[in-house]
Amino acid sequence: MIIKRGTIEPGESIGDFKINMSRKELLDKIGACKILSEHIIRTENAEFYLDHKDRVYKIVVRQGFQGKFLGHIGIESAFEEIQKYAGDVKEYDSEFWNMDVAYELKNYSGIRFELSGTGNDY
Repeated sequence: MIIKRGTIEPGESIGDFKINMSRKELLDKIGACKILSEHIIRTENAEFYLDHKDRVYKIVVRQGFQGKFLGHIGIESAFEEIQKYAGDVKEYDSEFWNMDVAYELKNYSGIRFELSGTGNDY
């Protein structure tokens, strides 16, 4: 399943996928998926992280997702565009999440992003 659309609500949801939804609710919505571990479920372009209570606590979307944050920011947005619509960014402690370089928005908790290999994309 490819998740194509959905409004990004920081700390709450991406479209129909909600933070704190149960594993069963998630699996009912996505159908076929790959279970990477007891706590990570992956679709073609998204990953869902579950806590010890089997509830979603983190949602990651990748290439193919067309939804927007603040009506403008999405996959492949330029760094400058992110700053224009969302304000200041700060470097995130990416070592914990095993990312090269990650950023988070200072004015919106729950939104993190990493740049692509070109250094220009969301």
